[in-house]
Amino acid sequence: MADHSRLGRGLASLMGDVGEDAAKVEPERKPRHAPIENLRANPRNPRRTSSEAELEELAKRVHTLLGLRHFSRTDFMIHPRRGVYVLEVNTLPGMTEQSLIPKALRAVGSDLHELVHHIVQLEMGE
Repeated sequence: MADHSRLGRGLASLMGDVGEDAAKVEPERKPRHAPIENLRANPRNPRRTSSEAELEELAKRVHTLLGLRHFSRTDFMIHPRRGVYVLEVNTLPGMTEQSLIPKALRAVGSDLHELVHHIVQLEMGE
């Protein structure tokens, strides 16, 4: 198992320890409420630098902690002295040709048609 000690520890204090079961989302699952007063600073922060791989891993952990499925877009703010902040997780990111999701898909040799087809297959259990 990968070492996640540097990633998303503030989220764990808000959401509790969800473990590996977070990826198993039931349709009737109720949203979690995260009281802001439970947020505690991570003693390992602030990170002065974050690699692309670390940000990708943090986005995946946030996605899993929130019980999301299939895809989302996570927006970060990187402050030179205070480190990395997760600003928001967008569960319905834009799908126009000028939006970030289609641009990201093109960057990896895919397109919206392929993404939609993949999501439908996942939902149908194929």
